[in-house]
Amino acid sequence: MLINGDLVDASSGKTYPNINPATEEVMGHVADAGPEDMAAAIAAARKAFDETDWSTNHALRARCLEQLHQALSDLRDELRPVIAA
Repeated sequence: MLINGDLVDASSGKTYPNINPATEEVMGHVADAGPEDMAAAIAAARKAFDETDWSTNHALRARCLEQLHQALSDLRDELRPVIAA
């Protein structure tokens, strides 16, 4: 999970398998977030919204979306089979 800019495990340490529905292959394990994790994510988002210019800096948000688009485009060959499943 990405919370406050950091990749973190679930606070419980629990995970669950990420299964490809087309092949039933386990592709990996992901954090099984609980209420504490949700609260931490909401608090981090609220802090970013209130204490940075994220909510008003349209150029920053556009730049972030452009970077996301580029990253997804760069990984499209790897993502295609996963998304198509």
